[in-house]
Amino acid sequence: NQRVALSANHYSFEQDSSYTPDPASGADKASYLSGLQLSDQPRLQNNSVNLDYTNPKVAGSRVHAQLYLMKQESLKPPFDGRPSTGLRAEELSSDKLGGRLEIDTPLSVQAKTKVLWGLDYSSEKHERSYNYFNEAAYDSSGGTVFNSTTSRTVLGPLDQRNLGLFAPLEWTPAETWLERGGARHERIDARQHSSPNR
Repeated sequence: NQRVALSANHYSFEQDSSYTPDPASGADKASYLSGLQLSDQPRLQNNSVNLDYTNPKVAGSRVHAQLYLMKQESLKPPFDGRPSTGLRAEELSSDKLGGRLEIDTPLSVQAKTKVLWGLDYSSEKHERSYNYFNEAAYDSSGGTVFNSTTSRTVLGPLDQRNLGLFAPLEWTPAETWLERGGARHERIDARQHSSPNR
């Protein structure tokens, strides 16, 4: 009885507002100003696709395989961090592609032992940047005008690859007694690519 399942998820949020927090108000009692001028407003988007395959009988073993793809993008609201960090908004993006193969193989029916062996792999890419705004225009407007001046990449593109091999052994001498032990070997490769500031 083979089983194949495909699923996809999409989530998207994007702000469309003419109001912004008043920088003169305190944290105890926040107030808002109308007249926000911000061409690229905060947003968040998540997308994922997952393919799952199960076959309970492959040469006496149960096989489970999974492939997945995930993508996320976000832009946070502008933050006035002067004088240390400036007037800026953080932008993040990440992509992840991966898979996993599990093979459940009985070793002895009488001894009630089996081994779950296989591998998993993932490849991820991350990037972080800051969008800066004209501070003079922001101050003169009282905190409602955000004119973009430049964008600076502070992380990435960062590529990370993970490969894991595993083989845990499971022994069930009684219904209420389970022993499990095994080995896992994992290799991680991370590379930082230089990226000129935009």
